[in-house]
Amino acid sequence: MRFEQLTLERYGAFTDRVLSFRPGAALHVVLGANEAGKTTALTAIGDFLFGFGARTDHAFRHDSKTLRIGATLRCSDGSVLTARRRKGNKNTLVDGDDQPLPDELLAPLLAGLTRPTFDAEFGLTARALRDGGHELLKADGRLAETLAASSAGMTALSRLRQQLQDSADALFTARRSAGKPFYVAAERRDNADRALREAIVTRDALRQAEDAVTAARQQLDDLNAAHAQSGTTLARWQRVLRTKAQLARLDGIAAELMALADLPEISAAQLESWQAALASCTELDQQVAALDEAASADAAEIAASARDERVLAEGTLIDALRERLGAVRKAIDDLPRRQQARESAQTALNGAARRLGLPSHVELLQKLPTELALAGARELIDKWRSAEQQLARAQERAERAKRELDESLASEAAATIVVDIEQARQRFEALGDLSAKVERYHLDSATWQRDSDLIAAQLAALDPCPGSAAQLRALPLPDGAAITRFVREFALRETELQRLQDEVAGQDNEIARLEHDLAKLAGEASVPTRTDLIEARRNRNDQIAASRAALDAEREQRAKLLDQLERAALHADDVTDRLLSDTERATRREDAQQHLAQGHLERAARMRKLDELRQRCDELQQDWIALWRSSAIKPRTPAEMQSWRERVDGLLERLGRCDQQKTALDALAASIASAKTAVIAFLEWSGRAGDPALPAEVLYQEAKARLNSLQDAWTEARGRDATRQRIARDLREAESERAAAQAALAADRAAWPAAMNAIGVGEQATAAQAAAALEVWSTVAAPKANYESEQHRVAAIEADLAAFERDVAALAARIAPELASVPAQQALSLLIERLTAARRADDHCQRLAGNEEKRAGKRRELQAQRAVAAQVLDQARVMFAADDIAALAEPLRRAAARQALELEQARLRRDLHEIGDGRDESELRQERLGLDLDTLPAEIDREQLQQAQLLKQIEAASAAWHQACTDRDQLSRGRNAAAAAAARADADAELLGIAERWLLQAAAAKLAGRAVERHRQRVQDPLITRAGELFALATAGAFAGLGVDFDDDDRPVLVTRRGNDERVPVAGLSEGTRDQLFLALRLAMLEGRHGEPLPFIGDDLLASFDEPRTAAMLQLLAAAGARQQIIVFTHHRHVAELAAALPNAAADIIAL
Repeated sequence: MRFEQLTLERYGAFTDRVLSFRPGAALHVVLGANEAGKTTALTAIGDFLFGFGARTDHAFRHDSKTLRIGATLRCSDGSVLTARRRKGNKNTLVDGDDQPLPDELLAPLLAGLTRPTFDAEFGLTARALRDGGHELLKADGRLAETLAASSAGMTALSRLRQQLQDSADALFTARRSAGKPFYVAAERRDNADRALREAIVTRDALRQAEDAVTAARQQLDDLNAAHAQSGTTLARWQRVLRTKAQLARLDGIAAELMALADLPEISAAQLESWQAALASCTELDQQVAALDEAASADAAEIAASARDERVLAEGTLIDALRERLGAVRKAIDDLPRRQQARESAQTALNGAARRLGLPSHVELLQKLPTELALAGARELIDKWRSAEQQLARAQERAERAKRELDESLASEAAATIVVDIEQARQRFEALGDLSAKVERYHLDSATWQRDSDLIAAQLAALDPCPGSAAQLRALPLPDGAAITRFVREFALRETELQRLQDEVAGQDNEIARLEHDLAKLAGEASVPTRTDLIEARRNRNDQIAASRAALDAEREQRAKLLDQLERAALHADDVTDRLLSDTERATRREDAQQHLAQGHLERAARMRKLDELRQRCDELQQDWIALWRSSAIKPRTPAEMQSWRERVDGLLERLGRCDQQKTALDALAASIASAKTAVIAFLEWSGRAGDPALPAEVLYQEAKARLNSLQDAWTEARGRDATRQRIARDLREAESERAAAQAALAADRAAWPAAMNAIGVGEQATAAQAAAALEVWSTVAAPKANYESEQHRVAAIEADLAAFERDVAALAARIAPELASVPAQQALSLLIERLTAARRADDHCQRLAGNEEKRAGKRRELQAQRAVAAQVLDQARVMFAADDIAALAEPLRRAAARQALELEQARLRRDLHEIGDGRDESELRQERLGLDLDTLPAEIDREQLQQAQLLKQIEAASAAWHQACTDRDQLSRGRNAAAAAAARADADAELLGIAERWLLQAAAAKLAGRAVERHRQRVQDPLITRAGELFALATAGAFAGLGVDFDDDDRPVLVTRRGNDERVPVAGLSEGTRDQLFLALRLAMLEGRHGEPLPFIGDDLLASFDEPRTAAMLQLLAAAGARQQIIVFTHHRHVAELAAALPNAAADIIAL
């Protein structure tokens, strides 16, 4: 099957977009930029073949109900199928008129293929190609896994096999591993066995356990007492060491305070106030001295400065002249250029005067016409020329119309008479679309025949076979309900049979286990039972009775009876002791004997039920065979026959649809015959004879051609009428235009003399001469304007320069006579410099005077602040007996030092209370007595080491005491043999469950492996041969093909062959070559698929390849395209260019 056309009528961003695939092309490359719709077109192929999903991403432009995809398919047998797909739940395949087509129309082509399988097997992306190469590498060349990796479906099965094997290995492997669940459960069972053996308690064991508890407690108490004593000593030593530095500092502070005892008592606030006032006085004195020094310097600078008062008085005039100086300099520079421009304009005017025959520019300017006169002359010239051109066009149009009239009259003579086309069109439309009916008949016939053949083939494939379709219709088959009842009955009987068989097998295992346990108990030692104890006591009582009876007997007889009595008593005591000490073993033996007897009874009962159930199963089988006896069919199992009946029902339903199709085909054939008669009648009416022997569609095309010829004749006649009317209109319009042109020429001749005189030429001047004069006058305006403008500017510049020189000379005469002989610009520059210097000196003097006023205010402010500070220090001078403020510095420093020492002393005493564990200073000094403070750190380290050792010993002793208590308590309560036995049973059950899970997963992995191996055996030889041919193409001859070798375990592995027969394993290939191998295997696998060949679609497959490898891969795809259609979507232009260069025009390039 190949797509010849894909129409995206309304799909995604596309509307009526048609993709045509050239028939015969080996490779189709669909080229489109990103976001151009490649993915949309690729998805459309799958939606057409398999239908839209419940939700679609391609309904953003068109409503989902209006989505349509059309396609034309060519099957391998040469038949063509055309259909459209709409979105819906049923009847989604429609024809060109939106009439429903059978939903099974594409089923024979797809052969049961599903959408996911199609996407996985027949679609491949660049990512999937690279993943396929990795799968080949993981398979390590093993042939079964390698072939499975090339098939999407078998890849999943191969991965499932590995997952199952990994799960089984996680439970159990032959090599023992502590982490495996099986061995963990086995360890639990062994531990339970040991616990069960050890579950025996004696009096000696209890006494030893109590002694162990007492000894462990005594040792723990001794260690705790030693640890407490060590802790007390260590705490005192550490406290002494912590307070050592603080106590030493307190001693130093006391000595320093003794040296400051002569100072009076001063509060901290008072001392701080005096210190601040003293510092303020010192700083204020320094600031006043700095102000006095600055005032002296400014006064000397003012006296030394000099100012030019005359220059300052003329400052405004000097500034005004300075502002004019720039314009003066520019005018001086500009004057020569302006003079030259004036001369250039005058030269241009003289040239224009000579062209008009005038002596100079003076006469030219005198005779200059007005703009109105120039415009009038120009307009008159344009009208003259326009009238002449209009007259020529009118004459030419009239002549052309006369020629066309003659030609039209000649053609009318040869024309044929036509019929009314509207009547002909109505008669033809009444025939309907006969071609569509015929095409639909052929298509429906082919569909009906294909469905009938497919039903017959499927009937023949049924097992058991019911015969032909006619036989099937008449066959008396059981209804579905009866079959379902038998399926249910058989399933119930089989389930019950299996359950009873499992119970019997479990009972046999339990009986064997009980017999084994009894044999084991019997082999270990003689196990007394309660019966043995009763027998021993009875024997002892008999001996006691015999002894009483023989009290009067002889001495020897009494001695003999007493010996027998003693032996009987000892035997009874021994049985009692053994029964007491082996209670658990005895109990187990009795329980085992009881369970064994019960097990035999239960097994016999189950065997009876099993025999009865087998008899009922035989009866049910006979009823099942009798149910089918009337249809002469030998039935399979009910489940198989239920599926068989469902397939038969489906075939009967399809046979009914085929009958309906046959009826519709017959009706369509009758409609075609009636339409054929109507077509022949139409041909005879139109003047043509229709041949009844011709097919209906041929006659219909002939009638359509006849209608077209009548339409052409009718159109030609209408055209000739329109031509005659147009020619007549052209003749009238041409005559009117010629009269208007002649009238306009006459008016222009009358106005010509006055217009020529106005522009300075004679009345006899021609239009060309007048146009030349106008051209000269048009060149006069610009030089005339330039001449007048430059003349005015030159005069203004010369006047401004003279005024500037006069003003500068007058100013210099007033304030600087010595500059009278200096040029005006230079003299002004010197005056500007003098003005700048005078203003600078004046500004400086004013700034210095202002500074002195600010200093005077600052001085008064500082003196007031110093008086306040001095008043604060008066009390200090009295207290310290100081003569002046400067003498207060030393007493205040000593007072501050004493205050700091007192604060430090208080802080240290607070710290001592905290770090001394709440003890006061005297207690801490008392603790130091008798200690060597230099060696104390070493003593502390030794004590800490001893305490750490004691802690370890206490921890070990505590653990030993707790363990001893636990052991004693367990012995006192008695060991739980039943719990140990239950634990062993749980471990056995867990082991059984793990073994069952391991068996299930290992068996499933084996089955999956066998399926992969059968797949290899089935496809190996032809697939490897074909894949080798494609691989050679993909590698451009670097490899000659593929082969099969065997590894160390005699398993077949895939290898590649070079031209020199060198063999390269899959692991030795580069990543790109592995990708090529994967694609070759995939294409070869698809070629070997049975049924209609389906298109292979690649999405940017070659994105990661370089240009040579891309070209080779295109050769591979083109070679595969000989057997199935290959469509590659790409956005890389170079891929399309390489494809276009393939030989024999093998590639079809489609622009999206």
